[in-house]
Amino acid sequence: MTHKSLFNLTTLLMAATAIVAVRADAQEFYGLTPDADTYITNGGGSGPTSHHGGKSSVEVRWYDDGSTTRIRMGYVRFDIAGINPEFFTNEVTLSGTFTGSSYNGPGVWDVYGLNDTITAVDTLGVDWDDSEISYSNAAGVVNDAPVGTFGFTSDATMLGTLTLDGVDEQPLPFISNGSDLDFSSFLNADTDGLVTLLFISSTSDGKEYRIDSSEGSTSNGHGPMTLNFMFPAGDVDGYNGVDLADLQVIADNFRQSANSRLDGDLSADGFVDFADFELWKQNYTGSLAGVDLGFLSAKVPEPSTLWLAAVGAGLLLVRRLKVNPRVMVIALVLLGVGVASSSFAQVTYYFKHPDYSPYPADNNWFTETDNNPNASGGTNWYDPVGAVNFIPDYSQVVDERAAIDFGGTVVVDTVGAYSPASLTISSSSGLDVLGTGALSIRAGTDTNGELNVSSGAVSVLSGGSLTSEGSFTIGGSSSLAIGAGATVGTDSSLSLTGSYQVGVAGNANNGFISAGTSATVGGQLVLDFTGYTPAATDTWTVVEADSITGDFSSLSWIGGLAPNQSLATVQTDLGGGRVGITAMIEERLVLQVNRDTGAATIMHPGSSSITLDGYYVGSDLGMLSDKASDWTSLVESGQLGSDWIETSQTTSNIGELKIGADATFGSDVALGSIYKPLAGTFAGDTEDLQFVYRRSSDGKTFTGRVEYTGSKVNNLVLQVDPSGSGDVYLRNTSSTTVEIDAYEILSSSGALSEAGWNSLAEQSATTNTWLEALDNGASLLAEFDTEGFTTIGPGAAINLGPLYTGSTQDLQFNFLLMGDDEGTAGAVMYGAFTADALPGDYNEDNIVNLADYTVWRDNLGSGVLPNDNGLGTVGYEHYELWKANFGSSLPISGVGAVPEPSSWLLLAIAVAGLGYRLR
Repeated sequence: MTHKSLFNLTTLLMAATAIVAVRADAQEFYGLTPDADTYITNGGGSGPTSHHGGKSSVEVRWYDDGSTTRIRMGYVRFDIAGINPEFFTNEVTLSGTFTGSSYNGPGVWDVYGLNDTITAVDTLGVDWDDSEISYSNAAGVVNDAPVGTFGFTSDATMLGTLTLDGVDEQPLPFISNGSDLDFSSFLNADTDGLVTLLFISSTSDGKEYRIDSSEGSTSNGHGPMTLNFMFPAGDVDGYNGVDLADLQVIADNFRQSANSRLDGDLSADGFVDFADFELWKQNYTGSLAGVDLGFLSAKVPEPSTLWLAAVGAGLLLVRRLKVNPRVMVIALVLLGVGVASSSFAQVTYYFKHPDYSPYPADNNWFTETDNNPNASGGTNWYDPVGAVNFIPDYSQVVDERAAIDFGGTVVVDTVGAYSPASLTISSSSGLDVLGTGALSIRAGTDTNGELNVSSGAVSVLSGGSLTSEGSFTIGGSSSLAIGAGATVGTDSSLSLTGSYQVGVAGNANNGFISAGTSATVGGQLVLDFTGYTPAATDTWTVVEADSITGDFSSLSWIGGLAPNQSLATVQTDLGGGRVGITAMIEERLVLQVNRDTGAATIMHPGSSSITLDGYYVGSDLGMLSDKASDWTSLVESGQLGSDWIETSQTTSNIGELKIGADATFGSDVALGSIYKPLAGTFAGDTEDLQFVYRRSSDGKTFTGRVEYTGSKVNNLVLQVDPSGSGDVYLRNTSSTTVEIDAYEILSSSGALSEAGWNSLAEQSATTNTWLEALDNGASLLAEFDTEGFTTIGPGAAINLGPLYTGSTQDLQFNFLLMGDDEGTAGAVMYGAFTADALPGDYNEDNIVNLADYTVWRDNLGSGVLPNDNGLGTVGYEHYELWKANFGSSLPISGVGAVPEPSSWLLLAIAVAGLGYRLR
């Protein structure tokens, strides 16, 4: 059974405006899509035995000119078994969308309903299949009617008419009304949950209608016909109003794709998440007093996908203003030729316009070697219309505007005497105002002194100044960087939708921009903490104005913040009729995950108060445990209140939702061994955990930090002592037996020591002969198995000696699997290695033999075994671990060699000294 919701305007508005209270009697459309839809024909074109299931449209037509007939009848079924019969009223409607303006109304259809009890023989009945149905076997119609005619039998009841408007627009919708087409009696008489509707044009005027089918378009508002019911807002299942059973459905399907409202998708976006929980919570008015929440549990596995992305921005430098005397050449020229219209009283000077040369060698705004445009040098500005070479100034008779579009960066490093009447920056050009520079854009006779950056970068360093009397615009493809102590602002309005970088030198000591009237804000905000470590209580106002619309779409920072800290912004009242956008540090919860044990713990390393009413841990790669015994939920531990419910526990999702008010996070919350480090494919991506929580006070969702500890991964690991004095180990922490032909260790900073390296060629870890590469050194250590391949069993650890010098942690480790042509990236972890006990040694006698097999067999299905690499409940994986290490004993386990003649090719390559990389 497939259901899909209609576009829900009420739900969308509530989500967009964060409404926290909705009338208890608020209603919402729920559009039930067809269980099957097609059309049947008995006309002159296609005969009574033709099938039309699977087509992109349902067609309706009755055309008869006395010689040719076209008869097409809609045949559509809905599965109403999941709908509460209380909603079978005259408010039920039928709607759909036409495929295009050539196949819409106006017109009228007769609508019939197929009875539950079918009396006709040799028909497909109520459970018809749209790939088999035709006019010749469809119930409710006269199957043996002559071609070109049709009729209805007693198995079909006329329900009313549907009037189709002829509005020529896409998506050309239509909808019935309860007075002309009343479904209530028909639906209430149903006994099997399946209802079929038949449509035929009321007249033989030949009008052809095509309606999107289930297989048709779903873009631009299109979709199949829907039978529409009115549900209370927030009600998932249509029973008993908004109750805890609705929350149960949301929990069961949390973070999973959904087909309809009945699956918990209240927001009608095809996915069950915090937004649906919010809509339920807004409309739930019941009391929890005396309610047993034990029934609220969810363990329905279903993979889900989840999501997030961020952008960065560039930065340019800015300077200040210096000017020179102005000669009224252009004004005199214009007056001399009788130009009186103010529309000509403007001229634009371009920085280094290609029509003029030579320019000064620098890119300085105020460089002026000679005011004579015919003299060598002059200024960096040129008016191609008047063919003059002056620095633009607003005070001239012709409001002189400035334009920077040459693709380079203009520097202002002094306080100039001239100011342009406007400034535009485009073509990825830039403006750098240095700390000694100042530039003002001033209103002229016919200009308002605006600054517009459509495509470019502006930077104002500490001490510098950039102001405009007119509007100040930083477009979406542009950037603005302001240092602490700089002066940037406008007497007019501000539009800041590009990237905005703010230098921070202390608490409330930062770059900012001031607007004289209103400000519109969007884009990215970047706080640069270089040279300063902020306190958790610091705040920084980055924009101020009389009124502010919008907020930054993303927040990021350079340096300064602790791992559990993030940034947040809020609009604040600055007094005096002024408001600002203030940035502050926001501490986040941390999910600490132990790779070795799989244990996950929610922690709060900070000191601020954090509240929440829901959380989830997600993994698109399926790295979570779906065993109920591995998860210790808040429901089970009793922490943070007694009204939590579990969402579905799958390999992709673990989470809980709180029915009542937010809980204040206190001590650490241990979630149990929910992480499975050895899940997924060997050497594939594994560490993709997402930790997200929300609070109901403002409906805000937060992405917490995920922090991994331990060293177990599903890969070969190069474990490096970060002190530089300890040894480096090649380890197999996976449960896979690995066969390698070669490996390499790389360091771009030269942090390797060939002298400290204890290569496989120098030790007896394997019986095969290994050969070191010829170009080994501080940046590369590599060797080859010349006789075949070497086996490294699960849990094996090979000491490669103190090959790391303890400087930059930039090591890369690659290995060549037997039979592969390209290398595989291994994991590099920094931390002293403590040797594990022997994997597979279940009786702890320092040897893996048949006695350990007996221990495994006797404990199959029970708790855990010693030396099992953290595999958990005893199962087949324990047998594989035992088999891979059979015969091994301490101190070195699971390393073997298999000769193979073809591998002499590697020896030849190494001896020849050919360049290579295991990529």
